[in-house]
Amino acid sequence: MITRDDFLTVAKQMNIKKASNIVDQVNVAVKKWERYAAESGVDSRLRNSIGKTLITN
Repeated sequence: MITRDDFLTVAKQMNIKKASNIVDQVNVAVKKWERYAAESGVDSRLRNSIGKTLITN
């Protein structure tokens, strides 16, 4: 599994500024997947199936 530290290591190598903040923002958005999917009309079975594959910290 790819970890937060892996992302931050690559970000540092690529000189990406504020990488930790970016990772935090993405994590917050992923945690809201169910709501975003429901608001967008994603079928509940598909929404749940996708939701089970998402990893958040």
